Amino acid sequence: MKAEAAAFAVLAKDAFTGKQFGRFEVLCKLGEGGMSEVFLAWQKSVGGFHRPVVLKRILDSIRHDKEFLRMFVQEAKITSGLSHGNIAALHDLSQEGPELFMVMEFVPGATLVEVAKACALAREEIPIGLTLAAVRDTALALHYAHTFKDATGRSRPVIHRDIAEKNVMVSLDGTTKLLDFGIARQEGRKAMTQIGMVKGTAGYMSPEQVRGEELDGRTDVFSLGVVLHECLTGHRLFRRDTRVDEVHALLNDPISAPSQRNRKVSMELDSVVLKALSRDRNHRYANAREMALALDRAAAAQMWEPDQRAAFIQKHFAERQQQIQQLLGDPSRTDSGEQLDHGGEPLDYSRPTDPGSPAKQALRDARRTVSVRKVTPDPIVTSSATMALDDETVVGEGESDLERELREAHERETELEGAPARGLLAFKGRRPESALSPALLAIAGTGAVLLAIVLLLILSRL
Repeated sequence: MKAEAAAFAVLAKDAFTGKQFGRFEVLCKLGEGGMSEVFLAWQKSVGGFHRPVVLKRILDSIRHDKEFLRMFVQEAKITSGLSHGNIAALHDLSQEGPELFMVMEFVPGATLVEVAKACALAREEIPIGLTLAAVRDTALALHYAHTFKDATGRSRPVIHRDIAEKNVMVSLDGTTKLLDFGIARQEGRKAMTQIGMVKGTAGYMSPEQVRGEELDGRTDVFSLGVVLHECLTGHRLFRRDTRVDEVHALLNDPISAPSQRNRKVSMELDSVVLKALSRDRNHRYANAREMALALDRAAAAQMWEPDQRAAFIQKHFAERQQQIQQLLGDPSRTDSGEQLDHGGEPLDYSRPTDPGSPAKQALRDARRTVSVRKVTPDPIVTSSATMALDDETVVGEGESDLERELREAHERETELEGAPARGLLAFKGRRPESALSPALLAIAGTGAVLLAIVLLLILSRL
């Protein structure tokens, strides 16, 4: 534990803990680069909702530099549409007062740089199975980015340009995540880099990237080949004493097969690595997916499953896991005071008859609907049992005494004839009516009287 704490950054409360960026509460600072700094924070919302996120913001010293601001926004615009299980997600580009920052997925785990360091401290090799799985998953993530289409279906290929061990993470649950699209560029866009400046990490850039040529997805394939070679051998591939020597090695020095340093590497795996590292991009894999498939063919049996990767990370980074747990506590916890507000007061669902609450009104409407449905018969069903008047309250206007008497008389008549008394009645939110209306009965009675008179006159003449 002590060795790990000394070798890796400690995640603990610091001078930034408790600082508020609008709806974000900082837990600690995670790190700082040449352009930005990153924090672990809580994102809070209504109802006690909160989740851990990473905030990335431009350093105070360059906050007003238009070029850095343009790059920062460009990174957010490029990354925002990417949605892949092996890419750390960008949730939002948020502005809280004078602060502008990206809100990104928090991935608890360790980068391949940290994995290499942990293995060195433990005096063991980086597991080949872990390396192969992480590189294969990264290749699939890159293929997704290289073939990305936006919401309209338009092709928007994204080139990462900074593939290195520092930007490949294995999480505590064994998932590989590709990080930091900070210098990513959409294929076909004109580069804004000044003449003589090359963006990327020394020792990992492709020959065409070093030369400042136009790039496509194959530059990331080369960089991933460097990562694969270094993790398999445990040694830096192009590292030299000076930057000039590194560039010369990258462009000219022979590239040895990984098996020359690690006898556990097969000839088939050697071939995959060396093809990815071809200096002529036309001789590399045409795309990152081809590289992933080649790894599967060459060494699928050696690849670790997610549970194996998770066990390795949890074993070697147990201290970090404890630090994260101490910082976050129980993420599912909801404070008693964190409730949804309505009109300045928390919603109370305990008394559904209280007026004013939309939720309570909806509940009352639901109950009223149930009552109506109880007295509304299924139009297909004519059974008297489904329309028993004695068991339900009729919704609608009441019937007059005359109407009631007519209905009861009609029911008695139909019962004598053997028909179901109430089967002829249909209630659809209005008062029940007899089969014959009072007007029809009056007409019928008048007709009967006239018929009787006519019969009497005929008989009298006879």
